[in-house]
Amino acid sequence: MDTVFKTKLEDEIQRIESLSSVEVVPAYLESSSDYNLQKGNLALLAVVFSLVLYASLAELVEIWQMCLLGFLTFVCTLLVLSRKKILIFFVPKEQQKLQVERRARRLFLDNEVFATRDRTGLLILVSQLEKAVYILADKGLVEKMPASFWQELSLKLASDFDKHLPGLSFIQALSEAEKDLALHFPIKADDQNELDDHLRN
Repeated sequence: MDTVFKTKLEDEIQRIESLSSVEVVPAYLESSSDYNLQKGNLALLAVVFSLVLYASLAELVEIWQMCLLGFLTFVCTLLVLSRKKILIFFVPKEQQKLQVERRARRLFLDNEVFATRDRTGLLILVSQLEKAVYILADKGLVEKMPASFWQELSLKLASDFDKHLPGLSFIQALSEAEKDLALHFPIKADDQNELDDHLRN
């Protein structure tokens, strides 16, 4: 991860928390899942493909050619399974969304984002591999802010993926959100930093 981006992100989160009673938990992941099920399916598919290929070409090519084809199939399968950036093309978009959502919900629970005094915890998860942003707001935030606010924020936060890296637009989106959050959730005299601000990964 880019160190400059990480520093800017942490600075922006501290600014949000200095202006409002919102507690932000940021998570920046290379991927939301190992996609082991897809790896198993692809490995099985490669075996089936090799058997079908052998059955259909057994009488047409020589043994060494069949061995070469089998070896190439094996190498290609290993390449796909070992590189998530290639593997992700074999994972349906709906499955990707589901994995990102599951990871976000697990982080929400593991980091006790629900445990703030006013129920104003906010998890922002960025998953690079799926080019996805997922926001989970606790009850206190959801009751005051409409669903459209969170949807719009997610879209703005994810806009940098079109440029192949998170950066300026991401920080600007958080900066714009801080004004609304400070308006609806003003900081209180006895506010304390209830959740660690460090970036989860």
